[in-house]
Amino acid sequence: MRATMVLLEILLCSFACAAAVFLLMRRKTFDRSAVPHAGAARLGLLLWPALALAVASPAVTHGQQAFAADDPLLSIPVGATENELSRMLVLRGTGTPSAIVPTLQVQPLILAPTAATRHWNVVIVMLESARARDTTVYTPSLNTTPFLAELARESLVVDHMYASIPRTTDAWISILAGRYAGSDGVVGNWANDHPPVVPSSMPRLLRAQGYTSAFFLPTTLNFGADAAVVRALGFDEVVPKESIPEPASGLVTPFGWEDRALLPPIGRWLDQRASDKRPFLLAVMTNIGHNPYGLPSDYRTQRFPSLNEKHERYLNCMHYIDGYVHDLVQELRDRGLLENTLLIVLGDHGEAFGEHGSFVRADGLHEELLQIPMLVRLPSVARRTGHIGGLRQQIDVLPTVADALGFKLSGGALPGSSLLSDPRGHDALFFSQYWDNRALALRVGNLKYVYYFGNDPPETFDLRADPMERRNIAGKLPLRDELQAQIDMLAWRDRAAQTFPAGIVGRPIGSKARDFKRVNTLAARGSR
Repeated sequence: MRATMVLLEILLCSFACAAAVFLLMRRKTFDRSAVPHAGAARLGLLLWPALALAVASPAVTHGQQAFAADDPLLSIPVGATENELSRMLVLRGTGTPSAIVPTLQVQPLILAPTAATRHWNVVIVMLESARARDTTVYTPSLNTTPFLAELARESLVVDHMYASIPRTTDAWISILAGRYAGSDGVVGNWANDHPPVVPSSMPRLLRAQGYTSAFFLPTTLNFGADAAVVRALGFDEVVPKESIPEPASGLVTPFGWEDRALLPPIGRWLDQRASDKRPFLLAVMTNIGHNPYGLPSDYRTQRFPSLNEKHERYLNCMHYIDGYVHDLVQELRDRGLLENTLLIVLGDHGEAFGEHGSFVRADGLHEELLQIPMLVRLPSVARRTGHIGGLRQQIDVLPTVADALGFKLSGGALPGSSLLSDPRGHDALFFSQYWDNRALALRVGNLKYVYYFGNDPPETFDLRADPMERRNIAGKLPLRDELQAQIDMLAWRDRAAQTFPAGIVGRPIGSKARDFKRVNTLAARGSR
């Protein structure tokens, strides 16, 4: 296709050159002796190769994004034309989402008690920028998180747990409300344009069953839509950086304090829960581990096998976090609460350290940004240990909590499933990027597809043969399969966005037919 387009351009330029020479040689009279044909012919011979060379020149690079085969002379986007023609030829009549794209709903849910219901406490610890590969649990030779490795021996370890999006605030929606967040732009519009409510969030669902709840984090909420999202989740109490006395270590990141500054207020809150004898939901977010990977000045750094200086600092952050989680669990143990508590520890997203040429989370959707650690520790009366296989995602946390507590979810449907009772996991995982129209990804079995909305070439990886995503096999698979993956990603993106209708002005949730029509249009264009 690309060769055909380049040849067509050369033919057009050849025709233009011939016409120019013809016009130069033509005179109003037919007196051939007056025609300066030799000079005109030489001009044509020089002009034609120059134009042909310009047409065949490499693509122009704009910043870090190479737009495939933009013609440097005529600015004819050969790659975009190729893309559009390919879609029209290959997808004509077949451009509809496949069955792997979930039908997403926004109906309110309820927790219905059953004969197996038990009012255990629930503690969810979310680790900032935690990559599974950089913990001792998933890489035993790396001694960054010895306590988590110890905790794993009395927990269920989720082997293939994934973030939905490499953005903390959006991860809260997936973890604490069981919903895909879509892009950060969609969530930001929804949260800031209207006072939002998530009626089926974990705090609200458990409140109806007699639970009290709190969210502790050593960072400010004065960033983006953070405060609005937390309000939407409906915690009874929220304790951010501004409610915590400044520790001696001061700011360790631009967003807040070191995590141990949370231990005294969490301890006081737990004392109140022990006295009022109500079951509780405690959500805790960490700060250490966020770029620029600051640590308290009195922390003694260690040497770990690392990729570069930034990665070395980050691994020390993971070691600090490990000690903090130990202290937090000890707070529960000291009060006799641990053995009546469902404890979940997981990452919010991963981090990039140049594995694919970038140190910025907004630049891609590779495994280092998405695969996160997760442990599920059940109370001793129901202790289960070992590993949970299958493809899993943060949207599975809410169904898992309901299942562990013996509640039945009814009134609607969630895209996730319980880690405790679903042995298979997901057939497909969908991912979105921080920015709108930057990147989407899809994992089906061992294949991982990444789509860049035409700004960069698509990528496909076989994660079984190439777990570090070094060999892009896009173009080696059937074109129909790759384009179908793009259709499915776009369909999922639209369906996820439509579950936040207040953030998408003029785009109410549509019927399946309208949804498919929109995806076909997007697929034909290659962008939005």
